[in-house]
Amino acid sequence: MDIAAAVQFVKGVGPQRAAALAALGVATAEDLLYHLPLRYEDRRSFARIADLQPGMKVSVAGIIAVAGLRRARRMTLYEVRLEDESGRLKALWFNQPFLKDVLDRGKRVVLFGTVERDTPGGRLLMMASPQYEVFDDRDAPGVHTGRIVPVYEKLGPLTGKSLRRILTHLAGEIPASGNNRPMIESEIRALHRDEAANHQVRADEEAEAQRHLGDRQRRLQTLTAAPERQAFVSLARDPPRITRCMPSEGPCGS
Repeated sequence: MDIAAAVQFVKGVGPQRAAALAALGVATAEDLLYHLPLRYEDRRSFARIADLQPGMKVSVAGIIAVAGLRRARRMTLYEVRLEDESGRLKALWFNQPFLKDVLDRGKRVVLFGTVERDTPGGRLLMMASPQYEVFDDRDAPGVHTGRIVPVYEKLGPLTGKSLRRILTHLAGEIPASGNNRPMIESEIRALHRDEAANHQVRADEEAEAQRHLGDRQRRLQTLTAAPERQAFVSLARDPPRITRCMPSEGPCGS
């Protein structure tokens, strides 16, 4: 794809979103590519539901086996049972009735949150208002999970998840060109597709991987001379972080 093309022609954007992006100064595919990841998350593995314990902050993946909306006092409750090969986990959201059209029975989802007991002293475990991510037919394998994924700040009408899908695809379509463009394009491609981070990163390699990603952002800032581009690469001031999605650590983002 020609990165000078209008942003509306980027797969996943379209005219309506493009109008909102234009108000933010994002008019072309190239403009969108300069919306760099805020950080990276290690989503190469998920916790098994059977292994969960209260207090754990984890990411779990599975199929929604049961889902339902109900009222309690003056609020609505949307409840699901997430099922993997090892067991089931309850998840509950408050005053979000729209979730009945998003997290319905049979959907493949990932939940991120803190595990707690459903009732004091009870055996059933749950997550209250966890972050969620739904997989659909548009998601190529490995876009949202199974690798170290880029995490983006919301940009106008585009959520972090939408941006990951759009920019992962778009970065793979960056063509080669002359002058110093190949260097710039190589850095952009690597940052969106996290090529540096997605080697088999062991715990003792994470610091080096983060330095490498930070170096890429700083090189991109150096290679980009146009003042208007400096705003897009302002994230280069701070190296991106790689956050592990592990059972013993904090919840991961969308």
